[in-house]
Amino acid sequence: MSKLKSTYKEFRNKNSLIIKRYTTSTILTETYNHTAFEYPKHDHKTAYFLLTDNCSYKERLGRKTFIHSPKTILWRPKEISHADAIKDANGRFFSVYIRDKCLDEFSQYAKVPREFSEKNSYLVFLALRLQKEFRNWTDCSPLIVEGLALELLGHSAKKIKPVEKNRPKWMNKIIEKLNAEFTQKITNEKLAAEIGIHPVHLAAAFRKFHNLTIGEYVKKKRIEYAMQMLSENTVSLAEIAYKSGFSDQGHFTRVFKNITGITPGVFRDSIKGQ
Repeated sequence: MSKLKSTYKEFRNKNSLIIKRYTTSTILTETYNHTAFEYPKHDHKTAYFLLTDNCSYKERLGRKTFIHSPKTILWRPKEISHADAIKDANGRFFSVYIRDKCLDEFSQYAKVPREFSEKNSYLVFLALRLQKEFRNWTDCSPLIVEGLALELLGHSAKKIKPVEKNRPKWMNKIIEKLNAEFTQKITNEKLAAEIGIHPVHLAAAFRKFHNLTIGEYVKKKRIEYAMQMLSENTVSLAEIAYKSGFSDQGHFTRVFKNITGITPGVFRDSIKGQ
């Protein structure tokens, strides 16, 4: 069984469809509500970000009631009691639950934010990127999600250590390691531990100086490596997928086409014609 399948769960009832994916530091949930709903007062045992997708979301916190329009992001620390509802059917929500261990580690680096909501911000952009990754899951997705979730936390914190203005010297070590081990399983936590900084700081600095997440960098390296092997007619697509770090040929093909716009087979045929 593929490792990816163990990260996926789907729940259905007469009112909704709930899809979940699990990573080391997060639980990602996309909810499709077939009917209007109203939940009485409750709390969540895990802190989370909530992105309202295509509908308005009504929430009661204490004595205050809020109406959140579509494409609004909310942050709710765990165990905050609230009641919520939507009046329209076919409403979609995307949630990013931050596991306690990740949040505890983050709190040693920056202040965990209080509850808030905002619209048309960089946080909404990050949440939408997470949602897109959730819907187009590949071998590299856990690492990409890990980095984006840390960015969500970092940008949400009221106080956070500023990223260096100049490219830090330790970035060379990170790049060397990624270039040497891109076919292996890599996590932000392990990379950060090797150079003695916090994963949030690593994720933010890497994006600042490379304009992409660590997961996206790894995905790009894998595809570049695969392109080199595709020029060798003796190597099968399944073998190329395995050697490039993908779990199977199907995932490899989807990622390759997503990045290049063509399948590995078409790419190989185009090389033969040169």
